[in-house]
Amino acid sequence: MNRFEKHHRLAIDFGYSCFDRMVFNGYIPAFQHSACGGTIYWFLRRHRKAPPLGRAYFSKISRDYHDFVEQRASADGIDIITPDKGDRREELVEPFFQQLGARRGVAVILKAREAERIAWYFARTRRTSIERRYVDLYYFYLNDPQCGRMFLRICPYFPFNIKVWLNGHNWLACQLQRENIGFEKSDNLFTRCDNPQRLQELADAFSANDILFSASKAG
Repeated sequence: MNRFEKHHRLAIDFGYSCFDRMVFNGYIPAFQHSACGGTIYWFLRRHRKAPPLGRAYFSKISRDYHDFVEQRASADGIDIITPDKGDRREELVEPFFQQLGARRGVAVILKAREAERIAWYFARTRRTSIERRYVDLYYFYLNDPQCGRMFLRICPYFPFNIKVWLNGHNWLACQLQRENIGFEKSDNLFTRCDNPQRLQELADAFSANDILFSASKAG
C-alpha cells in the first residue's frame, strides 16, 4: 500500500488497474524515408498507373481525398470543424458525441493543420522524397461498439499515414454495459462499480485480439 492509499484508505471504495490511452501508428515503412523516392515512383507508376510524377499529380490525389471526405460528410450529415489555437479538442467534440448518443458511427470530423511526413516533389531536380510538411489532416471522432469513443487520424497526402487513438477505460465501459454491470465513470476514472472484481477481471483479459475484433467489424 502506497502512502496515498494508506492516508485515504477510508475514503477509497475499491481499486483497479487497466490500460488508459493507447495510440497506434499505421504506415508503410518503405515510404517513410527521404531515400524512398525510387520506390514511390515505381509503386505509383505500376500500381496506380500514374503519369510522370509531378506536383500536379500529388496535388490531385490529395484533392481527391479531400473531396471524398467533404462529399461523404455532407451526404451523412456529419459536421467538419476546424479547431482554433488553444481549443481543448475533447471539449470541442463533446457536444457531437452527446448528439450521437449510444449509436455507433462518426460523431464529427475535425480538420487540423499539422506536421506529417508526405511525398514531396522537387520540380528543379525532378526528385521525389519524403519530407515533413504542415498539411490539413482529418480526425474522425467515432463511437465504436467494442472500444467506445475513439478517433482515427488520416493524412490525405501520400503515403496516407494514419493514427488510431483509443482508451482502455472506454473499452471497459463497453464490456460492463454488455454484462449489465452498473458503474459510474468520470473522464478516465471509474468512481463506482457494482462488481469491482469483474471490472478487474475484464481489465486483465484485455488483449490485442479485442482491438483486432473491433477493426474487423468496422471493415
